[in-house]
Amino acid sequence: MINPRAPAPEETEITFAGRTLWEATAGIHFFFNFVYYAGQLSAEGDRILADFTPSELYAGASDGVIDAERGLVHWVTWTKKLAAWDAEKLTVVRSIDLPTTPDRIVFDKKHGRLILTLPLLGELWVVDPEDYRVVERVETFFGARALALDERRDRLYIAGLTPYLEIRSLDDFSLIDRPVVPAWTHWITVDPNRYRVFLTTAAAGLCEIDLNLLEADPAREERVKDSFPIRVRRAAAFLLDQRRLHRVFLPE
Repeated sequence: MINPRAPAPEETEITFAGRTLWEATAGIHFFFNFVYYAGQLSAEGDRILADFTPSELYAGASDGVIDAERGLVHWVTWTKKLAAWDAEKLTVVRSIDLPTTPDRIVFDKKHGRLILTLPLLGELWVVDPEDYRVVERVETFFGARALALDERRDRLYIAGLTPYLEIRSLDDFSLIDRPVVPAWTHWITVDPNRYRVFLTTAAAGLCEIDLNLLEADPAREERVKDSFPIRVRRAAAFLLDQRRLHRVFLPE
């Protein structure tokens, strides 16, 4: 159901707001909440132009990406779906059922594909945005949920419930590194200019990782060769020994 909105006051209240998707060039601006609906925002971001509650969004969406070239928004939802919505008409274009609940999704524009995490399977699914055909399934680790791209270096960063950050090549998804990081990562943000990643974690708050130091670390090859998962005790010892690679910001 699509509900056009009358002009709203300067401050618009959004209950249980979860994620904002913003593409200024294409004029696509959306938000979704953690309950059941999404909304279309004005270009200034100060008004809700319409909200809608398609069945694909029932129980909430976990993440979404804008596909400006096709005029679509791709969402992954807690109802085990991947859905594409027309950003102008606010109608569902296509959707597929997933075997477990997805968590994050990124749009790899260079290779023309969607990549999403399925934590319970411990897999990445690579999907063709044209027809939602599953192109590839990449095994990572149980609980892999957070996902981020570094298009400048063709890198993919994956983290989640376990105390690891996987760094993979976007060319063939081969493993480049697997450093130990604080557990329960919710989000990953990439700073391509300084070659760093920032993790928001339940275990240690905000964590900044200098990837330049990781690449120069002589233990990197051992981490890649090691069978997964490394025992938690060994991982904890490694983290304490390698704190020079991290700056952990603890909440006050």
